Amino acid sequence: MEADAAQLLDGLIDSAPVLLAGASEEELDNLNARIMDATTALKRTRNASVPVNKLPPSVLEVIFAYCQDLLPNFMPFRRYDYDSSRWTSMRLVCRAWEDVIASCTRLWRIADSARSPGTFLSRSGDNTPLVVYWGLRRGEPSIVEVLTPHVSRIQELHLNLSRHRREAVDILQSLSAPALLLESLTIYSLGHLPSFAQCLLPPALFAGHTPRLRRLTLEHFCRWPHHVFTGLTHVCLQRQSRGSRPTTNEFLDFLEGCPDLEELQLFRAGPTLEADPPVEEGRRVVLGRLRELGWGRLRNLAHAGRLLAHLTLPDEKTRLYFWDGSSSSACCSIGGLVPKKDLGFLTCMTNVVEWRLITAHGSTPLYATRFVAFVDGVLYTLGLLNRMDVADIPAAYGGVVKNVRKLTIYDGVSVPTETWRQVFLSVPRLEELVIRPEREFDALRVILNALYRRTWPWPMRMLKRPPDCPKLNTLRVQCAAGSEAFFISQFAKARKKRGCPMKRVEICWCGEVACTGCRGAEPQFEKADRQVMMRWAREVVYKGDESLRLEAIEGWPTKGYTWTAL
Repeated sequence: MEADAAQLLDGLIDSAPVLLAGASEEELDNLNARIMDATTALKRTRNASVPVNKLPPSVLEVIFAYCQDLLPNFMPFRRYDYDSSRWTSMRLVCRAWEDVIASCTRLWRIADSARSPGTFLSRSGDNTPLVVYWGLRRGEPSIVEVLTPHVSRIQELHLNLSRHRREAVDILQSLSAPALLLESLTIYSLGHLPSFAQCLLPPALFAGHTPRLRRLTLEHFCRWPHHVFTGLTHVCLQRQSRGSRPTTNEFLDFLEGCPDLEELQLFRAGPTLEADPPVEEGRRVVLGRLRELGWGRLRNLAHAGRLLAHLTLPDEKTRLYFWDGSSSSACCSIGGLVPKKDLGFLTCMTNVVEWRLITAHGSTPLYATRFVAFVDGVLYTLGLLNRMDVADIPAAYGGVVKNVRKLTIYDGVSVPTETWRQVFLSVPRLEELVIRPEREFDALRVILNALYRRTWPWPMRMLKRPPDCPKLNTLRVQCAAGSEAFFISQFAKARKKRGCPMKRVEICWCGEVACTGCRGAEPQFEKADRQVMMRWAREVVYKGDESLRLEAIEGWPTKGYTWTAL
């Protein structure tokens, strides 16, 4: 067949000059158009034989849906490269793809106010659930005219009112139809909305009927009708007006309506009133499925402790992150974070086996505030901690750290020996101690001296007593090469004589403070130090020109921190 078609075309080409010699211009144009139609038909036939074009339309619809640029359905990040309509360029590939895209209503379900929303809403049909991004970019049309008729089939609504603060009341009141399919709602304004009295969300919003709503991200608004926003699984509240925030009782009422809550993010929000009415003794809200609680920019960490005292968190894998918003206020001591009694209801706070205490001041946001976290059995207390903060920890966190096996210390504020002694008394089961001094030459001695009641040399009667932290058997330190070897060997000697020998001593010397000639090559004094130290410790390890790394916090930065703080 191919040979016959080729022979026919060859004959037509050879005889064309004779046959068309007397043809008019109009006849030639008509003939040229028919030849182009034949060429198009030939290309379609060829394209149809390509394997990718043999895929059924249903498969192509799935592929095209994966190409769409969707933001997260909870706390949708405002990416600069986001473009909800970029996928529509696939219509230009071929007519077959264009037909599939034009006929598939679910591909047009993502409506962006800056990307021809009317076209997308009309092509999405009458029953397709919608995902709506409104106000993420400039140039959007009126929400009242375009979006209101489709409220009943909106599945996700992410609304930015920052460019429509004056019209915010009219916009929200226009969304008065019940949102029966709504599963995720985001309303943020990047600033104050003065039109709403007492930061009350309009009662007419969705007629108070959102039976499927599970994910809520809300800015500015502090109050809403009591029957609205129940059964939620993901909640983010941010930048609430300080004077209108809920009381602890009101917030507990809200949490009681969301027993399946999995994630709670608060940023400059939540029950932080100074004059907070007392909560009924013994009242507790059980959040058995809570995976993460993040609470940031607290003026007083005791406000978080006030709420935690009335929560029951039975899952030991629940992650808690708290950070304040003050660098100097005395009322922000981290001691108030832990409830004074009934810690047994907070399993994720009582299963701590590792503690990282870092008083380092840095330029990163994490170290520019006081930060406390409970993550997978690890307690993090770090950032702008002063000496008073460290002194408050043993009494306030005694019930939390009593089972700690590993303690990492990074001292950047020269905490005195007596304070460190109280810290060590609060961790009687300590087995491994990691010390990274900061700048101070004698910081290591100050910390280790705290393990004994008096400074060296110890009287003979002290050798008959078991030392503090009797289970301590591993020591890892960072110091200048050779500067503290004798001191550490004496420390190991005293531990052994008091019946608690060290199993492992690991010394890392930092190249920045090492003596001349120590960097790179093995120091001459290492062998002598090792021989002396091996008499008092079973294993001695030297690591040259290395620093003990401050290990990253698991799960940090959280999605909630990134969304609210950056």
